[in-house]
Amino acid sequence: MKSELNHLLNALKPKANAKTLDDFINKDNENWKLKAKAFSTSAGVYSFWWVKGRENFVSGLNRTIVKSGPGKSEITIEIEDDLIGANGNDSICLYIGKTAGSLQSRIGKHLRLKTMRDHSRGKKIFTEETVSTTGQLKRGMEELFLNEKNVRDLICKNVAVTYVELDGDDNCLTRFYLENLAIGNYLPIINLDVER
Repeated sequence: MKSELNHLLNALKPKANAKTLDDFINKDNENWKLKAKAFSTSAGVYSFWWVKGRENFVSGLNRTIVKSGPGKSEITIEIEDDLIGANGNDSICLYIGKTAGSLQSRIGKHLRLKTMRDHSRGKKIFTEETVSTTGQLKRGMEELFLNEKNVRDLICKNVAVTYVELDGDDNCLTRFYLENLAIGNYLPIINLDVER
């Protein structure tokens, strides 16, 4: 299983000229949605990557994230340079997840394309309830880019998605271990969490 996982891990890296999410979205005024069949409807492991340059990423980046810890204590996390682009190339891993359902559906839920931003701008976001428990990518990007009014556009123009199809119940262990291996190898910033 280990050699299979390492092979699949490499498949999650973005290609040199990866298409951003913009190429997979229909934009009808403010009614944005994923194009039909933009992504696989199989189960699998997926990852979101900032592919438009490290300098472009860090220019508007909020490096101080506040997470809820044990007993609802506030834990401040500083995003250091060695965490940004820890995979050794210019792409920055943002988030890694898995789904036993449709990759197309799960990716769409992460993007929450109906709104430009779901939470307040500025540090107030750290005290607000999360609008959606399935929109971790968008919430994470709002925390990383505190003052960005249109996070939806920022994501679509700068972020690519990669995935590995792993359909069926017989792949549940592979999905589990691949997600965790990928998180440990690529150090996605939005996956940062603290014990409660």
